[in-house]
Amino acid sequence: MKHRISISISEQILLKLKERMRNERIANQSSIVEKAVEKFLE
Repeated sequence: MKHRISISISEQILLKLKERMRNERIANQSSIVEKAVEKFLE
């Protein structure tokens, strides 16, 4: 039973990490787009 609980906890942590990575990736892409737009406007 203990083993089962630790697995579910690690799964939750992995899901949160995946979500955070996805959010960061979206933020990185938007910043890249902003830089490209700034270069285009120069």
